[in-house]
Amino acid sequence: MNRVAQILSTGSYVPERVVTNAEIDKLLGENTSQWLEDNVGILERRWMAEDQTTSDLIVEASRKALEK
Repeated sequence: MNRVAQILSTGSYVPERVVTNAEIDKLLGENTSQWLEDNVGILERRWMAEDQTTSDLIVEASRKALEK
């Protein structure tokens, strides 16, 4: 008997807090925005809240996958 695995659904979740390149510039005290955009293509990233853990992100992504 052959068994075939299938991906039936996927889910994703990103933290709500958006951190822009300008905020990173302030944190570092130097201008990295243009380099990040030109060389890596990063315009913004998401940071978890202080009370969030990786497993919190996984749970939300799993819920979305199950809803589909």
